[in-house]
Amino acid sequence: MDFVFSGWNSDKMVAQFRDAIAAKPDGIALMGHPGYDALGDLIEKAYKEGILVTIQNVDVPQSREKHVSMGYVGQQLYQAGYNLGNEAIKRFGLKKGDRAAVEGPWEQPLRTVREKGVAEAFEKAGLVVDRIARVHDWVQDPSLMVPTYAGYIQSHPDVKIIEAQALRGAGLVMKSIGKKPGAIKWIGFDIDPGIIQGFRDGYIQLSIDQQPYLQGYLPILNLCLTKKIWFRQDCLSTPAADSSMRATIVT
Repeated sequence: MDFVFSGWNSDKMVAQFRDAIAAKPDGIALMGHPGYDALGDLIEKAYKEGILVTIQNVDVPQSREKHVSMGYVGQQLYQAGYNLGNEAIKRFGLKKGDRAAVEGPWEQPLRTVREKGVAEAFEKAGLVVDRIARVHDWVQDPSLMVPTYAGYIQSHPDVKIIEAQALRGAGLVMKSIGKKPGAIKWIGFDIDPGIIQGFRDGYIQLSIDQQPYLQGYLPILNLCLTKKIWFRQDCLSTPAADSSMRATIVT
């Protein structure tokens, strides 16, 4: 098994996927963040070269429609965002006219499916929604989000709730402007040590966990079963002579 990590940079992810295909493994588990326009042709190239592909975390449904063996392990992104928004409305008693902020790379529609779900759940309930442009580096270093969010909150003191990608930075923002835990509700996705600490400190109120262990385990299981069973025409009569398999995970 080879692991490569893009830091959630879509351009880097595409380049790593191209390199993984060139290495000719048996299968590749791939996050779909760059979208079909960037990945579709490369997925077809992989299949033409006999390399299986399966998707994790962010779906590429157009490619899965072409290849019945291709799996997807992850959230239904829009519905996950919509559910998060609705749950927040219920838990925190949000009402028509309340102000909310939703963060996302809005210039990249394929990467804001979840955030769109959150925003539309809020808007359907009558909330005023401000869309904050995400900066990629915030995920790696949440301290970089402090100036943008501090400025936003100071200019919108009535904001009740914020959905943020770099959720573990909530405490940094709130402390920088002298806000007590819970004065503004912070919600988002995923669980990591920083987010857990944010819950303990009271700065984070709600998050949807994507079951990251299963997102790593099940795509590899999909590749293995597809390679050893689905594509073996003689699988009913002859056991596989070689049980080894080489795979690459691009995340």
